[in-house]
Formats: sequence, structure tokens, C-alpha cells
Amino acid sequence: MSTPSPLPEPLLAITNCDGYEGQVMALHLAKHLEGCFGHKNQDKSCVVDDDNDDKDKPKKPEPQIVCLARDLSKCKNLQNYRHIKLVEISHDKPETISIALRGLKTVVLVPEMEDNEVDLSDQFVDIMVQEQVIRCILISAIGTDANEKGHLARYRRIEDKVKTSIQRWTILRQGFLFECLYYWITMVQDQGILGMPIGPESEFTPLHIGDLGKALVSVTFPPDDDDDDDDDGDNDSHDQASAGLAKSKSTDTERSDHRTYTLTGSKRVTGPKLAEDLNHALQVHSDDASPPPTVTFKTITRDECKNYFLSLREGTGVPPTEAKEAPGFFASITRSLSQRRPWSFSGLFKSLVDDTQKTVGEDAKKDPKDPKDPKEPSKPKDPKDPKDPKNPKKPSKDRGPQVEPPNDTEVEMMLDLMDYIAEGRATFLSGDMEKITGHQGMGPEEFFKKHGRDFRRRHPKDL
Repeated sequence: MSTPSPLPEPLLAITNCDGYEGQVMALHLAKHLEGCFGHKNQDKSCVVDDDNDDKDKPKKPEPQIVCLARDLSKCKNLQNYRHIKLVEISHDKPETISIALRGLKTVVLVPEMEDNEVDLSDQFVDIMVQEQVIRCILISAIGTDANEKGHLARYRRIEDKVKTSIQRWTILRQGFLFECLYYWITMVQDQGILGMPIGPESEFTPLHIGDLGKALVSVTFPPDDDDDDDDDGDNDSHDQASAGLAKSKSTDTERSDHRTYTLTGSKRVTGPKLAEDLNHALQVHSDDASPPPTVTFKTITRDECKNYFLSLREGTGVPPTEAKEAPGFFASITRSLSQRRPWSFSGLFKSLVDDTQKTVGEDAKKDPKDPKDPKEPSKPKDPKDPKDPKNPKKPSKDRGPQVEPPNDTEVEMMLDLMDYIAEGRATFLSGDMEKITGHQGMGPEEFFKKHGRDFRRRHPKDL
């Protein structure tokens, strides 16, 4: 009689998993673990138990990432990953956070983009201390040196809290994300304009969120470059993989302790260069019957940009506040938004899934090369199955995580970041991405090659 397998043990926790950024970070961590435990010895940073001598010995549990969220209904894209455990928490009930973090030694802190984000982050850190969490990996942002820019300076306050409270910390500062350009899709589609409150000569170094995820994996599960020839084999390798982050003496993770990495993209760009790369991608993705219009970069004022961001709330049930006063060509955008469906980072998230995860959930447990793994027998067609051609109901599209229009905090954060760029303070190429991942990261040409289709003007039937 076989002994039942023990339950999987939590390995680390990550916050804000009902937000887009938190979801993508969780996806990359889960992908890494699937690579470790789904394909033995594929990654040197994973140590997998290869001891098959005792077949009666119960299979050791594969570790899980505890994904914290205030609204689990927004985490459907993560619920089928076998290395993810979704936990609902409430800031009004700190005990829910305490229970979620109990026994864990590592937490990835992704600040929530709310007006009280500093207080929320401080609460997390205080509970980490209470629950004896010894390591925090903080996702921060560039511009922490700009004390006059309130929303960027918030990250400095969060960083200081982590540094003074947690025994071991690593900070990943992200630059302007390529994915922020999705906020400009409506402007591009309706007006053929990429309008930003920066000059045409202003340079910055956009970062792909997938590269941020890779950097997180690198500092969370660093590769073991040490010579293992001296290993006497007494230690259980699987237990090492599951408990490695919990050991404060780990020399691998200590390489990134007390370090702040500023993550920038691989190339400097300007607004006109982004428009040029986008035009090239639109030509590639165009339909010969309806060639895409040319996208032109335009310098707009800070107030115009703010009004445009606020106008994205039209037709979504979110109060537009100042958006109704949007001047000039933004007025037509505001009117057209009421006829659009809520948009999302669907293609982007799907691309991330395709790039990082070929199998999820129960499918990932099956080894296609294992002859003992029988193929699933074919099932009769379900009359309610939308894939059945006899069923008139159309299948629902995979829209990825639904992205809400930017809230007030996100709007002000974007405007502060644009000001930071316009002042020429974001032109640096740090090299930290290549230092910790071995890769420079995605450039604008590759980003638009993958996602340019999302920016093309749509026919009414597609809206």
C-alpha cells in the first residue's frame, strides 16, 4: 500500500497578485518552479531529487508560491498553476496577512498603486517583522532621487522601511515599462498620434515587464555556479530546493543581499523613435485592404496628458472627473470610448504565458515522453461545449487580466515619470539587467514586433 504524498509546502509569498504587475511576477516565479520540478536538472539554480532507489518512499511535495490578493476574482489566470497557492487577504484584517506569511522566510513585495500605498507597504513590512520573515525582495521604481515628485518619492520611503526593518533585502527598481504604452492605444487608434509630455529629443530606456520577471527569478533563485564535486551527497537535494530560501546562510541568495538594482532596457529611445518602430510593426501586421495610418509623435502638455488618461474612464463606470473638460483632439477620443469594450493586456499576457509556460495545471504533471503516461481518451462532444461546431455559442476569447483605467495614483505616477524623463534624468543604461540575468533585455523593435497588432486601428466589428 503506497503512502500518500505529503502536502506541498509554501516557499515564498508575493503580494498584489490581483494587479497586473503582481500577476506577471508570480507567473515568472511559477514558470521557474515548473522548469525545476517538471524537467529534471534543466536549470542549474534548481536542485531536484534524483534518488529513485526507494520506490516505496513517498514523493516529496513540490513547493508553492503563496500569492496574496485582496480580490481573488481578478486572479483567474493564476488559479490553475500547480506551484501557486492563492490566498485572499484584507488590509482591514491584518491577521489575514499574518496567517498567510506565517512560517515563510521570503516575501516579494509589489507595492499596490493606491493613494495610501506607503501605508499599505509599511503594514506588510511590519507583519513580516512580526512573523520573522528574514528576506524581502522589493519591486521599486526609478526616480526615488526626485524628492520633489511626490509619487516617485513614495518608493524611497518604502525602500527605507524595508532596509531598516528586514534583515536581508534586495531592491529591483524598474524604469518606464513598455507595457505602459498600452495606455496610449486609444490615442494611436483614433488619432494616429503618440502624444507625450516630453520633447522629441527626450531619451529614456523602456523596460519589458517580462525582463523584470526574469530579473526577479534571478535574484530569488540564483544559479549555483559553485563546483559541486565536493558534495558528499548526505543532504537531500529536493529538501534543499524547497528550503533554500529559508536559510539565512545561503551564499547564493546572499550575492544579491543589500543590493539595489536599477533595471533599464537595452536601448535609449525617444518619442519619435517609438512612433517609427510602431509604424514599422503596424505595416507588418497590416491588412492589404486597409493599410494602417501613420502614427506621429506629438509633444503635449502635462494637463493634456492627464486629461487623456482620465478620459480612459469613459464608458467604464469609473467617474471621469476632469476628463469631460478634455480639450482639442482628446474630445473625440472621449466620445469614442463610450462605444468601446473594456480593454485589457490580453495579447501581452498571452504572449508572456506562451513564452514562459507551455503547460499549466494538471497538464504540466504529465510527461509526454513517459510511455507509462497514457493518453487521455477522447470524450464525446458536449452539446454545451462552445468548441462543438453544432453549438451556436461562440467561445469566449482569452482576454488575459482585465486592466482597469488608471486610477488617480497611477495617473499621477505616470505624469511624474514623464516629467522625470522630460528633465533628462532617465537616459542611463545601467547594465544591471545583463549583470543579474546574462541578457540585455528586449528592445523597442522586438516589443512592437510582438505586440504591434494590439495598436492597429480596429474595424467596428472588432470593437
